Amino acid sequence: MSVDMECYIAYQQGYEAGKRDAAPRWHRVEEELPSMDGYDWVLGIVTGEAGYLRFHKAVMMVSFDPQYKEWFIDEYPDARITVSHWMLLPEPPKEDSK
Repeated sequence: MSVDMECYIAYQQGYEAGKRDAAPRWHRVEEELPSMDGYDWVLGIVTGEAGYLRFHKAVMMVSFDPQYKEWFIDEYPDARITVSHWMLLPEPPKEDSK
């Protein structure tokens, strides 16, 4: 195999690994909590209740308060919830310059 081909293969493997690592992925709460300064939002898989509403493995935007070690849903501040997994929000789509 030529040096050029070896370089190309190494580049391609690094590129694919970078794409895979850069994509948002689900994190188990038991293994890792989001490192948040203030109240940043993440996607969470939520189970719990807020008044008459019930959530069972619902995907919702949630925030984690590291000081109190609690999860919050902005629309339902009194909700009693647990979050099993969380994920950083993906980057918004780039607008076309047309």
